[in-house]
This record gives sequence, C-alpha cells and structure tokens, in this order.
Amino acid sequence: MKLIHAVCSKIKMNQTIEKYNRIYSINILETMNFDKSFRWSEYYWYISKLSNTLNYNSFDVMYSVELIGIAARVMDDLLDNDTELANKICSEHLSLLSTELLVESLELIGGHKNFDYNLLREALNAEFLDYSTVVDTSKSIDFYFQNIVQKSTAIFRLITKLGSNNNDSLDKFANHYGTLLQIENDIIGILKSPSTDISELKSTLPLIASISTLNSSNNKSLLLLLNNPETSIQTIQGKIIETGAIDFCKELVLSEKMKALTLLEELECTNDMLEFKNYLELET
Repeated sequence: MKLIHAVCSKIKMNQTIEKYNRIYSINILETMNFDKSFRWSEYYWYISKLSNTLNYNSFDVMYSVELIGIAARVMDDLLDNDTELANKICSEHLSLLSTELLVESLELIGGHKNFDYNLLREALNAEFLDYSTVVDTSKSIDFYFQNIVQKSTAIFRLITKLGSNNNDSLDKFANHYGTLLQIENDIIGILKSPSTDISELKSTLPLIASISTLNSSNNKSLLLLLNNPETSIQTIQGKIIETGAIDFCKELVLSEKMKALTLLEELECTNDMLEFKNYLELET
C-alpha cells in the first residue's frame, strides 16, 4: 500500500492540476473527492498483485493510469455539466485540463508493450455516441451493448491488460465488472432528481429498455412523454419504473456481478483477492 500512497502524493503535486488550482483558487482533487473515490492506481495495484506482475516500473504506470482516470473524470464533468467541478471551472478550461492530463499520461505510458490504443479509441467513441445520440425507437438494447457500454468496459480492460500482462480471465472479468458499473450508473442517472439523463434523452440502458417492451402502445406513449418538455421528470421516472426497465437493469447488474465473481474464483483465494473483492464491493 505504500506504493499507492506514493502515487497519490505525486498526483497531489501534479503541476498541471496545480496550474488550474491557482487560476480558480480551488483544490481540484478535493472538489472531485479524490481521496475517497475509486482510484485507477489502486485497481491496477490489485490486478498486478493478483498477476504477480509488480516490478520497478509499476510506480510510473500507476501514476499514469491515475492521470488517465482523472482526465476521464474531468471530461465527464464537462459533458455532464452538473457537477461541483463544472460549476467552478469553465468548460473551456475543463476541456484543456482533461487533454493536458491525458497527454502527460500518454507520454509516460503510451509506449508500454501492453498499452492498447484500440481500447482507448473504443472508450472515446463510446463517449462520443453517448453524448451525440438520443433515445428513440431505433436504439435497441443491442445498440447499447455494442456501442455505449464500452465507455466503461474499454477503460477497465485497458488498465487490466496493463496490470495483468494480458491475462485473458482478468480481461473478461474487467469486461463484466465495467458493464455492471455502467448499468448501475445508468440506473442512478434515471432515478436521481433532477435527472439530466431523462431531460437530455440519453441512450442509457433503462431508457432504451423502457421503450423496447413488448407493448408497442406503451412504448409510443412513453416516447411522447419523453419528447414533451412540459412532462415532469417525476412523471417520466414513474412511467419508466412501471415498464419494469429498472428491475430488468438490476437483474443484469446481478448477472454481471456473478460472472465477474466466477472469473475471480478461478484464481487463488489469497488475502489480496479478498481485499480486491472488498475494494470493488463484490463481496456477496
């Protein structure tokens, strides 16, 4: 764990982040709740421990993947435009900050033999589709799993491949774990108030599923409500719940969790494994 603390200490001294801190007289990492949030460096550390791949280069890799994670968080704040950070820093600077951190990371890690640029492209393309498409009858559940869910799964797979030296079982685990997290996030995005996912008609799984039921008349009715700016968010939330879309998504989350756990159980049950499951909140 000393390695993780060392990485976090270096992140807090990052000159790019400090540059924007000075401009706005804030602490960006504190605003992002960095100390208490999920950290990619810690995820990488666990994957490496399970794979016996930790070495003298691990510090630089952990630092780099943490920068990628922060860059992604900043970009999400920019795109969502409803977070504390987005309220404090203008969109132009959020875009620049995310780009600078990504470039800094790639300078350090881009040449790593296990760095998969295709996965990074997949994640970015999924983000593009997520924020440039709206839910309608052409958006199927297959569309979601083929295009949208990669915004999470591709990054998990990217970091997992780096930490595990391309372990196939852990790659599959990362895909299932990233999927369950994305669907959980989609559920929260629908149920929270106010829901920007609903107001912006985003192609989230609950919304897609709610207009893809076997009852076509209900599908059309819900679409009319979704496209009517006078319909209250609370009314739409209630209609979505009535379709069973939320329950369907929760069942998928449980299914993905079981698949992820099954893959982990193929590995040796060590203290590191137990801590890893606990860190990811996978303990049943």
